[in-house]
Amino acid sequence: MSYYKSKLVQVWIQPHSKHCGHKISEVYLPKQCQIMGLIRQEEVILANEDPIICSNDLVIAVAINPMFLPELKLCLEQAKYVS
Repeated sequence: MSYYKSKLVQVWIQPHSKHCGHKISEVYLPKQCQIMGLIRQEEVILANEDPIICSNDLVIAVAINPMFLPELKLCLEQAKYVS
């Protein structure tokens, strides 16, 4: 079994985020990455409650393998495509 030093990431969800209005379970994540939960208005909401992500939420996620941390951040910071 390999040992990796896991890394946490926190991302503020912006109003133009493609994740606004979607459940945590609907967010694409790289392999070996997981959303742990989010903080909304000083309340911790765990991922197993599958909350809908809103603007100004602070999403907390973990990359088990730190190699995937940059991709995880990019996934969580994606904006909506506007044509």
